[in-house]
Amino acid sequence: MTVRPGDAWTLFGPQLHIRRDLLETYLAGTVAAQVLSVSEPVQFEHAVSLDALRELVGISPPQSYRYLTREKVGLLTALGTADGFGVTSD
Repeated sequence: MTVRPGDAWTLFGPQLHIRRDLLETYLAGTVAAQVLSVSEPVQFEHAVSLDALRELVGISPPQSYRYLTREKVGLLTALGTADGFGVTSD
């Protein structure tokens, strides 16, 4: 769904899981925001670090998620369920 940047928080704020100020900074200077709805999100047992996403999976969030192949989804799933592999300290 495409919305005006100023409407993104009003329409979806509680569902975005990001602070309002960070969203506003991210969208500053844009004329439109693309909002994706995820119908069945899966939370991994372990967090996957940004370094692991970039180096091991070959993606750099947020936009690169749209280019996930089945192979990359499998690797990402393995990272999220493997004890200690790709886990952040946050």
